[in-house]
Amino acid sequence: MTKLKNNFPDQKFLAELAKREAKKTGLLSNPLEMLKICSGASLNWIADYLTDKNISWEKKNLAINDLYLTGTNPEWNKIIIQKCEHSPFKLREFFKSNPADKIFKEAKFINRGHSRE
Repeated sequence: MTKLKNNFPDQKFLAELAKREAKKTGLLSNPLEMLKICSGASLNWIADYLTDKNISWEKKNLAINDLYLTGTNPEWNKIIIQKCEHSPFKLREFFKSNPADKIFKEAKFINRGHSRE
């Protein structure tokens, strides 16, 4: 396999992202090759965006409260979307009286019917 080149500005983030994808599939290689393999295997194709030469990337710091939380699964969406209205601030406030480890105690990766913890 030829070594893939990219213009993504945060190589450390890229390596960590590749490691997370590799854990899902159990494959190992150099970070960019691993990301290509693993994102393709999980059919999310994130590596295609990261290696697209037509996309200009820049690294920015964002305030957590400026983020908009999206859904995960129907049970957690009751909290993240309905109770906390997509708000990281409201989710943090919710966790002050409702420990996250109890609410999300059964968290695990699920892909097309296969479960990996």
